[in-house]
Amino acid sequence: MRRLAIGTTTLAFAVLLAAALATGCLFDGDDEERDRALLQRMRADIESFVGVPACADSNACAFVAFGAKPCGGPWGYLIYSKASVDSAALAQKVEAYNQFEGACNRKYSWMSDCSTPSLPRLSCKNGVCVDLNVRP
Repeated sequence: MRRLAIGTTTLAFAVLLAAALATGCLFDGDDEERDRALLQRMRADIESFVGVPACADSNACAFVAFGAKPCGGPWGYLIYSKASVDSAALAQKVEAYNQFEGACNRKYSWMSDCSTPSLPRLSCKNGVCVDLNVRP
């Protein structure tokens, strides 16, 4: 089983974000645009880390709750391959993202539709993990 390691840049970013959240320094002032941009960079980093969720069978497929809706719960689920992604490292990245988005929800009074996304039904189709609930 191939595992991807956390790069030192990614690890440094995660440590910096955790420290900033703990001290509240990201919220010195109301710079909503800056925080939205940081969320966007964090999301891109996570999506890049996951890449294409390649699989040989459905046992390689997994998902994690992704995002923090203002009403509670995730925006959706991120599908990944346990065969190519370090699940613990991904969980740390997603947890940091979800916590930061939750803090932004409170700080900026962001709103959502409060709907609940369906849990994915995972399958391996043509070598890629997919959610059977989502129609192509």
